[in-house]
Amino acid sequence: VLRHLRRLERKGWRILIVASELFMAGAEIAATWRCIVLPGRRWWWPPCRTTLTPLHAIRLRLMRREVSRALGGECPDVILTQLYLRFPLLAAHCSAAWNVPLGVFVFDEREVWEENLRERARLALESSVVLQAARRVWAVSEEMRDAYINQAGSGGAAKFSVLRPIPQGGVEKGATWNERFARRPVIAYAGSLHDFHLPSLRTVAGALASLNGELLVICDETNAALRALRRECSNVRQQDFLPQDELVPFLAREASAALVAYAFDPEAQPWSRCSFPSKFLEFVHSGLPVLLLVPRDTAIHNWAMANGWDGLIDGMDVEAVSVYVKRLTAVDGWCALANQSGAIAGGEFDPARIQKQFEREVELDSYD
Repeated sequence: VLRHLRRLERKGWRILIVASELFMAGAEIAATWRCIVLPGRRWWWPPCRTTLTPLHAIRLRLMRREVSRALGGECPDVILTQLYLRFPLLAAHCSAAWNVPLGVFVFDEREVWEENLRERARLALESSVVLQAARRVWAVSEEMRDAYINQAGSGGAAKFSVLRPIPQGGVEKGATWNERFARRPVIAYAGSLHDFHLPSLRTVAGALASLNGELLVICDETNAALRALRRECSNVRQQDFLPQDELVPFLAREASAALVAYAFDPEAQPWSRCSFPSKFLEFVHSGLPVLLLVPRDTAIHNWAMANGWDGLIDGMDVEAVSVYVKRLTAVDGWCALANQSGAIAGGEFDPARIQKQFEREVELDSYD
């Protein structure tokens, strides 16, 4: 979302952020952006323990009044929000009160993160309220669109577009073949790391070990899953998290390929069904081959099949992983895989192309 907003500002849009004080500690907001920080509550506000109740309706009106006072009578042209936590309900409320178009980003199927069935039902109801209020909904995948389309009310299908998460892009120097790949292939994994990732990472580390290779894991060194992996595999190297603008150049310098891995137990990672891994879009901009070690019936697997992705392995197939790693050690094999990344980075995953779609659909006349 930040990347979209920065690009909108360069086109002349003025950006206003409305956020809770609970989330503003340490936040960095561009000096040219206005920011309205809302309190958790005022002493005279009635208590509000849950959403979509009469007391919650009062709370929304009080919060809207805070925003209106800060705006000084000005009204926005478009309200954008993300289907996450409770602030989308305020966005929907303001959209209706001010008669301003609402655009909603949907990056995750948030209900599947909640184990409590009653709370899951409440989240689903909240999602329906927000999506029915929206004029435009940007779903990160076709599967995400299909998961929510019925909650958007009659005519909901016309609201939805599939908009991939916009990558950083703009890598000055992407990866090229290096003779060290033949002597010591390195596959990099970056991002959240959980126990359910371990079977995949063990398999990749084992295939690399047979070729004197190394698994480079970019995560916090205190991560429990990382520690377990390093106890079992001697060829695992850890790197602390890097700022987003440094990560992709780092991968281009240090690795032979990048890895996107999902749990093969659908119960362990249920959100993988609809989510689309933003790291994949980032990784292809490094110019490296990208191995997708993901199960069937997930959005990224469906995309890979539809696009003939050569680095797709959809099972815990040790032999298939070993064959892939072997390809990374030969110039022809590596270049064929890397060229696939370059082609998609300059095509569907080009940030300028993704932004162009977003700007076309956020313009007011697109809501008519």
